[in-house]
Amino acid sequence: MRSCGSDHDRAPGQASVPDIGYSHRVQIRVAVKEAGLDGKILEIMDREALRALPAVQSKQREAEAGLARHRAKLKAKFGDLPRLHSFSVVAVGFERLVFSPSE
Repeated sequence: MRSCGSDHDRAPGQASVPDIGYSHRVQIRVAVKEAGLDGKILEIMDREALRALPAVQSKQREAEAGLARHRAKLKAKFGDLPRLHSFSVVAVGFERLVFSPSE
């Protein structure tokens, strides 16, 4: 069995990371007014229509950029992290969430 974080598992000067899964998320909120809709409409809206809202798409891009920056920092510090799972969550008011996994 391989030990986690032993000296032979990393490059000189590189910090060790235990061999477990990690997840990272960025959550951003879109105000109902910013979405341009009523809360009742948001509750019954289908997923694809919700994702298509310009305010949601804008916040989704913002969240993806934040995830990319954070992944780059983690990679620089720890090297390749094959078990790192990233996702973004955009909250539309208190009514709905838009969840997207990220590579």
